[in-house]
Parts: sequence; structure tokens; C-alpha cells
Amino acid sequence: MPELPDPRSVSAESLNLWRWLAVRAVVDFEMSQADAAAQYGVSSNTMSQWVSLYRDPGEAGLAVQPQGRPEGSGRALSSEQEQEMRQLVVQSLPCDHDIASATWTRQAVAEWMAKRWGVDLTLQGVGQYLRRWGLTPQKPARQAREQNPKEVEAFVQETLPEVKEQAQEEGAQLHFVDEVGVKTNDQIGTSYAPTGETPVQEVPKSRMEQDVISSVTPDGDLLYGAFPGTMKAEKFISFLEHLVSEASGQIIVLTDRHPAHDAQAVEDWLEGRESQIELECLPRYSPEYNADGFLNNDLKQVLQNEPMPQSASDFRETICNILNGMASMPDRVKGYFEQTKVDLGLT
Repeated sequence: MPELPDPRSVSAESLNLWRWLAVRAVVDFEMSQADAAAQYGVSSNTMSQWVSLYRDPGEAGLAVQPQGRPEGSGRALSSEQEQEMRQLVVQSLPCDHDIASATWTRQAVAEWMAKRWGVDLTLQGVGQYLRRWGLTPQKPARQAREQNPKEVEAFVQETLPEVKEQAQEEGAQLHFVDEVGVKTNDQIGTSYAPTGETPVQEVPKSRMEQDVISSVTPDGDLLYGAFPGTMKAEKFISFLEHLVSEASGQIIVLTDRHPAHDAQAVEDWLEGRESQIELECLPRYSPEYNADGFLNNDLKQVLQNEPMPQSASDFRETICNILNGMASMPDRVKGYFEQTKVDLGLT
């Protein structure tokens, strides 16, 4: 007969089955309690207790009772308080409750517990509660304070679904457009040096700046234009003309509400071109919905590894070379959409 494990080392479910099989061997198959005890690896006294429990009060009497303290006992917070605290962390900010903290740190949670319920916990104790609630420390995504939640909701629930449906029905291509000003200051990254000796990087005497407007599509296409000075309606129209000339069909441009984009001149130019191009505005102060913004971030990251330019023309050429390289990597461009909050669901 194979050696059976110690009953104390198995789970409650396994022990319930063990008890039931042993007792049924005695009750249904008329095995003696001594033989059943030997067969199932328990003492005769234990076997006798199991049979008695089965006969009175019945099969339910065999169920293994939970050992140790009941779950939640001995905790500083009740289950209702735990639920309230978790909901507070997930759905609000400390400043909403007069807690002087920008984020929910362990200290902020401890301060609120003491203020709300008079419960004083160590930071370690607060951390245990947070882990139990499935909450981990994470770097918050940045969101502009001026962002209008109703405008974002309208875009997500109304504008975006309509744009997606139109794109699917008419075979239109979506273009996400944005501008960025790139400076030589953006080109200064980090460098290794001996401890206490700050490395030095030579920079041009005059500050150089290059403005770029670009467009990315969910298909991985990247189009851009480098221009001097600030964005004006005429320059924006020129870029839209470039998008139309490169497109094989209708395009829908999604961009922010920059004054140049909302200009009357742009509206006049769009009139009568509905079969070629349409313009939709993203919610204000919501860069997380524009994939092209992530291209701009990528551009500045790559720029840090490039040699410092000697002239404005060198700087422009460097930026164009970087963008040309990105344009040759459609999977990289598609990756910008994975970082946004826009769920296109297009194939």
C-alpha cells in the first residue's frame, strides 16, 4: 500500500474528500473501522470520530472547519472602511480631501485614515493594506488641469466613433497631426563623467530652433514638413495640401485646436473639399489622444544622441534625417498609437 501523506499537510478540499472516502468504505462497503483506518492512514480513534460525525449530524459533519483567525479579524480597518479607502484612492486625489499631497502616497493614505477614523498606522502597515487591495506605486500619467472632462467624454463617446465609422464605410485614412518646436537645448542629454566633475558640452553661440509639423496614421505612415517661425494658417493649409497630394483617397485629419487650425482661412480652404479631406478637432489640452505627440517625444529623445550642429541648416538636416528614418519604420509609427488613449479598432 502506498504511503499516504500526513492529513495535516493537505488542503481542506483534499481532506474533505479523504474523510468522505474513508467513511463510505465503512458505511457502504462494510469495511471494519480498523481496516479503514489502516487503508486511509489515520488512527483508529480518528476513524471512529469520522464515522460518528457522519452518522450524526450527517455528511455535513465531515466538512473540515477553517483553522486560524477568520479572515479580516485583527485588522485596524473594517471591511467597509477598507472598501471606502480603496475607492477613495482609485477615484479621487488627496487634495479633494484637504490632504496636502499631489498623489496618494503611503503617508497621504495614513493621514486620511487618521483624519477619517482616528486610525494610526505605520507606513509599513499602510503598504500592506494597499498591496492587499491590489494597488501598487506607479508613475501617474500627466493631464492638463485645464482639460474639460465633458469635452473629452464627447470626443470619446461621439466624435471618435463617428470618425471610425466614416473611415470604415468610405475607406478614408486617418491622419493625426501636431506641431513641435525643437531647440538645440533639447539635444543636451546626459554623459558619463567622474563623480563630482560635471561634463561640458560645447553649444552654438546662438540658439537654434526648428519647427516641425507632422502627421502619423494607424497604417504606419509618417509625413512631415519643417518650417521656420510659428505656425500660421497659411502654413497649416500648405501642409494639408501636401497630405491631400500624397493620399490615394479621402483623408480625415484629427488635430488640436491651435489658433492656426481654427482660422477662418482654413475653414474657407476646406469648403468644397469634403470628398478629399475633412478636419476634426481633438479635445483641448488632451495630448494623450494624439499619437503624433508621441512622435514628437520620440524625435527629441533620438536628437539627444546626435552631434551638436554647427549651423541652423545642419540642425534642420539632422531633424529631417531623424524623421526620414522614422518614416521608414512603419511599426515604430504604429507604436505611437498604442501609447494613446484612442481605441481605433481599425484593421
